[in-house]
Amino acid sequence: MWDNEDSLIMTWMWHSMVPEISRNYMFHSSAKEIWDDLQNTFSLKKDFAACYDIESRIFNTKQGSHSVSEYHGILNGLWIELDQYQTIKMCKTDAAAHAEVVERGRIFKFLHGLNQEYDPIRVQILGREKLSSLSEVFFMARGEETRRAVMLDGGISNIGSAMTTGKGFHKGTSTGGNSFERGNRGDYYTGGKSFETGNRGDYCSFCRRSGHTKETCFRLHGKSNVLERMRNNKGPTQKWVNHTTSEQEATNQSNVSPPPDLDMKAYKEELDRLKAMVESMSKPSGSCTLSMKGKICLNTVGNMTQGIWILDSGATDHMTPCRVSFNSYDESSKEQLITVANGQGIPICGSGNIVLESSIILKGVLHVPQLANNLISVQKLTKDLNCSVIFFSTHCVFQDLATGKTILTAKEQSGLYLLETNDQSTTNILSLQATSETWANSQIWLHHKRLGHPSFNVIKSLFPHLFTNESVESFNCDICQLSKHHRASYPISNKKSTSPFDLIHTDVWGPVVASISGAKWFVTFIDDCTRVTWTYLMSNKSEVFQIFVKFFHLVQNQFGRNIKRIRSDNGTEYVNHEFLNFFSHNGIVHELTCVNTPQQNGIAERKNRHLLEVTRALLFQMSVPKIYWGEAVLTATYLINRLPTRVLNGISPIESLLSFVPSSPLISSLPSRIFGCIAFVHSHHPNRSKLDPKALKCIFIGYPSNKKGYKCYHPQSRRIFISMDVTFHETQSF
Repeated sequence: MWDNEDSLIMTWMWHSMVPEISRNYMFHSSAKEIWDDLQNTFSLKKDFAACYDIESRIFNTKQGSHSVSEYHGILNGLWIELDQYQTIKMCKTDAAAHAEVVERGRIFKFLHGLNQEYDPIRVQILGREKLSSLSEVFFMARGEETRRAVMLDGGISNIGSAMTTGKGFHKGTSTGGNSFERGNRGDYYTGGKSFETGNRGDYCSFCRRSGHTKETCFRLHGKSNVLERMRNNKGPTQKWVNHTTSEQEATNQSNVSPPPDLDMKAYKEELDRLKAMVESMSKPSGSCTLSMKGKICLNTVGNMTQGIWILDSGATDHMTPCRVSFNSYDESSKEQLITVANGQGIPICGSGNIVLESSIILKGVLHVPQLANNLISVQKLTKDLNCSVIFFSTHCVFQDLATGKTILTAKEQSGLYLLETNDQSTTNILSLQATSETWANSQIWLHHKRLGHPSFNVIKSLFPHLFTNESVESFNCDICQLSKHHRASYPISNKKSTSPFDLIHTDVWGPVVASISGAKWFVTFIDDCTRVTWTYLMSNKSEVFQIFVKFFHLVQNQFGRNIKRIRSDNGTEYVNHEFLNFFSHNGIVHELTCVNTPQQNGIAERKNRHLLEVTRALLFQMSVPKIYWGEAVLTATYLINRLPTRVLNGISPIESLLSFVPSSPLISSLPSRIFGCIAFVHSHHPNRSKLDPKALKCIFIGYPSNKKGYKCYHPQSRRIFISMDVTFHETQSF
């Protein structure tokens, strides 16, 4: 059997080779001998000359006249070929690191070989804090190529009217005995020879555009001189250009008629389009455009609105065309230009500072008279004011990183974020006097995040003044949907104990990945009367009994009450001799659910679901790793106990418990903070010198149960700090 299969494989290998090679391996006795011989003879792993050749071709590859897709395809093919020669054995971690280094080098090579007009996209990619992947860089470059093609309408660089001729002709139409037919890439054929309406491979070294050469550049020689020179030439292409250019001039001369058999309607449309294009060439060259989804939104050639500032995340500097807005001004001593979306340069006349408010100054604002709109650089503003920006679908908010105070707001309009200003000589932004609706909206979202993503009805009950002009139905949170989405609920029983600790509901949840404290499980105890929840983390399910004993004594000592009944499922962590003896000794009734009927322990099941919903929301909103789930569960318990619930007619569980035990020594609540944010904890280390840092950068992970302070975790030292001397950066994750 083995010999038959080996012979079959040998036959396959012989037929897969060219005859000149296969005849050298006809007398081998096994397929392995053939394979080993082939590997020793034709292996590419040590062909250093081939590697050198591929590396040289990669180094010398530039975009030139190729499109971005063609240029990327050439490089990608060379990289794939090079990978066949380079095989390095390493572990998964080293392999991933090596792949990242290789990809970064290929990104740099791809960007380096792009043409000069892609400088803005190079700056944008390399200026990011985290370098994008190669596929993302290619996507951005190709998008820039498409955007430029749309904005420049294919370019104005094609010669004269040649770019529009032939569209009015039909295939096979004859003019002067010559048959003109359209071929690929816009070529036209006459008498068996072809010429192109505009060669996109040509490149002008003067205006740095493709589609024409320096000898036919309108900007260098003037349109009339170029066309006159081309009329005097005798070649077939120039005759055709001369003929079609004269057709454009026929719009003002009645004695010149268009060629015969011409579609008059299409001909007139093309002439009107050509006329509009020529007129646009005579307008000022500084036409700055802002593109959005492939269409032009704004143009500098138009009426400027001084009272509007546009937030531009792609601008490197603030810019304004209005000279009187400056509080301090320095004229530019040498000619400086800014590059706008169409690749042209616009002169800068000067720069200075503009005071928006007493505490807000735009520094280094460029005076660009040819602009039609005021532009604010988001990157520069956030850096100068030490603030963060949060974008919503209807507006965006700038918040001070130190205090969290809202310092600027902008409304969304037609896809742009606009700052409305007073239309006066000195620009004053109305950011601190933003509309109450916008301010209230941002505050509602801030409290929603701080409090663990409760329902907006709960937020309304806590902060009713924020909903004066806002509707609960208008708020939709994706994080809530991702973390809280569930099936239809089981009918809720309205029967509730009349005294605290008469009935305790309990359940165990887990296992899951170990938290930073080593816990894989948690157990909950819920008072049926007040709905206050106690949550304990566990490394093993066998710890339930010891934890319940501690909870039992806590209730006796702190609240002066005895637990009368406890309700749980039939898990072995509850049904065992230890629990049976303890319940019997203390007179506690143990109520068990029926088999496969978790609804009978619905309060504990729903409480677990509520805890996990809030836990997921806390982890998702700041991208906190899963190993912090234990601290997130404890934080969720802390927040839920202090939020109003409809089960208790709009009061919180803690308030309900204090109504029965007003002298309870519960630790007072602390102001809430966003879980997972950056927290700087003051260092009290006795050996800290005067030049050492005075704070440690930590992660805020909750509120301790036995201390009045914030719990913060320092990943480098794996230590937990509990302190009131904490500064929070709630908009930043660790």
